[in-house]
Order: sequence, then structure tokens, then C-alpha cells
Amino acid sequence: MTTPAEPISRRFLFVRLLGSMGIAGVAYFVATFVVLHFVQRDLNPFEHFISEYALGQFGWLVTLAFFVVGVGTLALAVGLHTSFEPGELVATPVALMKIAGISFIVLGIFKTNPLLEDGTTGYTPAGIAHVLAGLVLFLSLIIGAFILRGVFAGDTRWWGLEGAALRFALGMLVAPLLMVAVPQQTVGLAQRAVVAIMLTWLAVLGWWMHRLEPVESTPSKDMPYIPALSKLDNGSRARPILSEDDERIVPRDSPFGDRAEKRAAKRPWLSIGQQFIEGIPALRITR
Repeated sequence: MTTPAEPISRRFLFVRLLGSMGIAGVAYFVATFVVLHFVQRDLNPFEHFISEYALGQFGWLVTLAFFVVGVGTLALAVGLHTSFEPGELVATPVALMKIAGISFIVLGIFKTNPLLEDGTTGYTPAGIAHVLAGLVLFLSLIIGAFILRGVFAGDTRWWGLEGAALRFALGMLVAPLLMVAVPQQTVGLAQRAVVAIMLTWLAVLGWWMHRLEPVESTPSKDMPYIPALSKLDNGSRARPILSEDDERIVPRDSPFGDRAEKRAAKRPWLSIGQQFIEGIPALRITR
């Protein structure tokens, strides 16, 4: 039985709205700290973390920024849940995205550990909760991006984003090493680089979600072209279609082309671990 076009349209309009909310949350967060950089000049951005702005007179702006980006991240989680068919492979990154959104909010509620007059850190229960929330946020986004790489590869509407998911996951995994390697005088700049990668990943995910097309729709001449972030898009307006036996046809220039001519669109027996491995080219399982 064919699903009516109207409910499908409303469903994807809702997904696009959620994607826009994610982008707006990231934009508000970035704009807040850009403004704080000029307003609160006593903190050197090269040496201090962005969370330390919450200890100043404009701390309420930091709390609001974390809350807004947290709500935007939760909107992206709902958008992912709505745009995919139910399944454990999708449920895991959706849950991780929700955890990331809640972690953003917790970061805003609990302020970071303050610096004492002698230059040492004064540890407080709120500060410890802040650090733990940051760690949970960091791990949730990394693991979620790795798993989403495999999920995106199995859905024609998301072809082109799986390569970006892998790159962002590896970037978020490697970037924190900068905070250990750089001198103390530039640790704040290194932390901003890590945050920038995470926020850019959320913005790209929201942008793609905002431009998402239902697979049932037929592209028209007036339909805008959706640019791809990898070689999986062959430059045409129409996305690759599903064959009659429910297998997706892999483009010749696809990195999957050397393994098989066709690949199953839905493989419920694949485990989360296999999808995680699929996200790392050197660990891909040859079929």
C-alpha cells in the first residue's frame, strides 16, 4: 500500500524544521562567544577555556548559549529518529545525540571550576559535574558520528554525508591531542579548535537534514540541487534509486564499488560493531 504524499511531505517538513533548529542553536552559541570575546576582555582566549566566561558578569549569556545549543542538538536527534526507519542501528546514534544535547544543557547549569588567586584551580562539585558533562558530550558525539557513517551509507538520501561523518569523527578523536601537546599559553586556543569541530559537525548534520528529500519524491526541474560532501554523488539531480529486489545500486566511482556491484539497503543482522568498523576504511570487512 502506497503511503499518501501529504503525510510524507509533512514528515519531511518537520525534519527540515528540526535541522534548522540545530543550525540556529550552533549559530547562537558561536555568536555568543564571539560577543563575549569583545565584551569580557580580561580573559585571554589563548589561555582560558570558553567555559570560564560563565564565571564573569555575563555568565548568564554562557548558560543561555549552552541551553540553546543543547535544545538544537536534541532537535537533531529527533530529526534523525524521524527521518529513518526504526532499528537498533539508528536508535544508538539517536540516543547518543540526545545524551549530547542533555550534556550541553548540564554544561550550562554547572559552572566550571574557578581559578584561585594563586593561579591554581579550585575544585567544586559544580565544576566536577561540568567536566564530566563535557567528557560525556565529547564521547557521545564521536561514537555517534562513527556509527552514523555506516547508517548514512545504507540510505540513498544521506549518500555523500557518510564520508563527512567519518572525517569529523576522526577529527574529534585526534583534535584533543592538541590540548596536551600545545604549551599552556595556547591551551585555550586548542580547546576552541576542538569545540569548533564538534559544532561544525552539528551544523553540517543540521544543514543536510534541512535539505533532506523524501526518497519517494521525484526530482523536478525546479528542485534545487543538493551538493554532496563526498564522491558518492555523481553530480546529477536524482539520487540513486532502489532496485526491485530492494538492493541499492552502488555507483562505479563509489569507494564501495570494488567490493560488489550491489549492496543490500537493509541488513538488520549487521551489528553496531560492524557499522562502527565500516566507518574506518582500514578496518572494512571485505564482502
